[in-house]
Amino acid sequence: MVNNQITQVNAVVTTPIVTVTAPVLTAPTNVLDLSLPTVNGVAVTTTGNPYTVTVTGPLTKATLNVTPVGTPVLPTTSSAGFSVTEVGGNRVLDLVIDQVVVTNVSGVTTVTVPATAKLTAYGVDTAGIVYTAALTNATSNVFTSTANVVTVNWANALTALSGVTGFANFDLAKGKFNVSVVLSGLPLATVASASAVAVTAPTTSVAIPNGAVVTGQSSTIQVVVQ
Repeated sequence: MVNNQITQVNAVVTTPIVTVTAPVLTAPTNVLDLSLPTVNGVAVTTTGNPYTVTVTGPLTKATLNVTPVGTPVLPTTSSAGFSVTEVGGNRVLDLVIDQVVVTNVSGVTTVTVPATAKLTAYGVDTAGIVYTAALTNATSNVFTSTANVVTVNWANALTALSGVTGFANFDLAKGKFNVSVVLSGLPLATVASASAVAVTAPTTSVAIPNGAVVTGQSSTIQVVVQ
């Protein structure tokens, strides 16, 4: 006799649990930590990429806290580049200072610009017209420091450049801009917040066509000027 009945079989399948452990980030040592950026005195939001901030125009200055971690090895002389590039527009203001002295004494970082330093500027206005300039002994109040806070002052730079065609009325009053600070030869790290782990700052360049170039580690902020 043949049994034609079908016996039901219930199978239980167990899905394995996979545990993923995030890698532990190790903060770089012997660096200068960059933190607490501001633009026009307004604190920058550092929880996204890029960092962002909205300010009332015109764009005048930016600050960064610079904190030595360990014993960073600093070059005798560095150079600095500052780039302001309009997002969705023509405007560009690139500045290069060819001599910058950064020192770390007892945990205090100081920036000094020698009187012999040259400021090279490259500007593109709203109409796409290009202007260039090179000045000596005009940078003492463009890049400064006080108690581990460095300041980039575009207003002072434009005042120094005001006698050069195209720069007297250069407009940074309204728009969205990517703003970068580049320092050559310096070991830099960025810190998003007090509780975050510092990460090595990316390397980029500020290059003025047929002129000065600065390549080094940097910090970039997207600024909306209203």
